[in-house]
Amino acid sequence: MECRNLAGQTVIPVFYHVEPSVVRHQIGSFADAFAKQEVRSKEKVPGWRKALIEATNISGVDVSNTANGRESKCIEILVDKIVQEKSHMVSSVVEQFVGADSLVENIQPFSLHE
Repeated sequence: MECRNLAGQTVIPVFYHVEPSVVRHQIGSFADAFAKQEVRSKEKVPGWRKALIEATNISGVDVSNTANGRESKCIEILVDKIVQEKSHMVSSVVEQFVGADSLVENIQPFSLHE
């Protein structure tokens, strides 16, 4: 989350076999894990807690509740989100490089938008 806040990097949370509310409220197995970590790394835990809460407030993918839990479909959805998020970056970079068109043509068959 630090890189998102300081450098504007993209974060797409993936909730795999865990409900976002469990992460947000840090209950159940998360509460147990944090209790153990507080013994080992007391100074780091508050930052981890804050980062997880922030992550749950970002639109992401809850695998259990997306595409009937089909993992392969969730991966497609994730890739699609990334492509949509970053497609503007690719087009602006391509314009700056002579000869990049052929490279882009090689990549385009992998795009989920076509």
